Amino acid sequence: MKKHFVISFAVFSFLLLFSLPVLANVSIVDFELEIELKDGQKYDLEYEVKPQYVVAKYRVPNKETIYGAQAQAAIEALFQEVPMSADASKRDLKNSILNYFSINNRDVKDFEIDIEFSDETKLEFER
Repeated sequence: MKKHFVISFAVFSFLLLFSLPVLANVSIVDFELEIELKDGQKYDLEYEVKPQYVVAKYRVPNKETIYGAQAQAAIEALFQEVPMSADASKRDLKNSILNYFSINNRDVKDFEIDIEFSDETKLEFER
């Protein structure tokens, strides 16, 4: 009986130890952000992780729309500056994104964000 407990405990510990990095490294696999300002300017960011590559589009006012690796790098820079998780406060996330782009909340007509994480959790809202 004691031997069975020791083996069970060892297996459980092994599984727990090696599952923690997976749980800690939840990443964004699908991201869409649309912001429309009252003056008609639009921000449109799209990012989707495919098995072999990332599909990305980055459109912000007064700049040329970029795609592919350039868009991926620009969007991942946003991910580095603005913490995003499924349990994030929607208000805090929105404010952080608006601050990142130097947008005043009073200038926003529509704000929509959809995020899917690698653990299949989602964060969606619009205003």
